[in-house]
Amino acid sequence: MFRGTTGKEVGSTVLFLTDDAAVAATYVKSGGQVMQYEMSQFSLKALQATSELELKTGIHGMEGKVSTEFMFKGKELIEAVNSLATPLKK
Repeated sequence: MFRGTTGKEVGSTVLFLTDDAAVAATYVKSGGQVMQYEMSQFSLKALQATSELELKTGIHGMEGKVSTEFMFKGKELIEAVNSLATPLKK
């Protein structure tokens, strides 16, 4: 999963990630970068079961690119998920 950082990640209660690095890159602002997150399918299913994660279909940009969006909810969960982030290697 991927996210384009914007400098406004601290203190959020909702975090959106995408399965497409190119989509994440369009959200980079203020000198941010694309971050990559590795989570097991088991972890994702467990978070869905507790309603801390919702999967959505995103339609992005002028071309209408379709991607899966992962919406994480809860300040403590977001802090934990963000601790997994590593810069995307080019």
